[in-house]
Amino acid sequence: MHEADDSIVQARLLRESTKVQTKMDVAKMQQAEDTFELKQARKKGDLTEVELADALKRLKASGTWSFQDFEKQISESQVLEDIHEQELMRIADYMRVRPQEIKNELFKVRHKLMKKHEKEDERQRLEAKRLKEVADHEERRAAEKRREERREEKELFRERTCGKCGQVVCMCV
Repeated sequence: MHEADDSIVQARLLRESTKVQTKMDVAKMQQAEDTFELKQARKKGDLTEVELADALKRLKASGTWSFQDFEKQISESQVLEDIHEQELMRIADYMRVRPQEIKNELFKVRHKLMKKHEKEDERQRLEAKRLKEVADHEERRAAEKRREERREEKELFRERTCGKCGQVVCMCV
């Protein structure tokens, strides 16, 4: 993001149209200086009025063409710079928004994983509870079976024990 911001700042500072505008301003100043020098030469008597007029026309003509070229370059540069600046601004906006989008996506993924882990934990808890209930049920059935076997043994022992004499096997009748 910092690189994009730096690019935007540099694009604004180093605009080509500004450079061309500066060149045009320098050329205008040079033309004004040349015009001043020609007029000074006329005052000194180095040039005649006709030579001065001719030199000024040539100076003006050469400057007109170069100024038109400069203005055309400035116009073309400004269009390209505007396109580049819009693209850089779009990138900068994207870079400002994208981290938040990534955070939101990560939040959603983490939330989804958390829910999945919670469901898995709940499933494991329920499975452990079910297994414990099954084990308790089997233990109760085994205890019930042992009680039943003891009851049957007692019943069998009682049937074999004589009620009169108390012996296990009795021949009393």
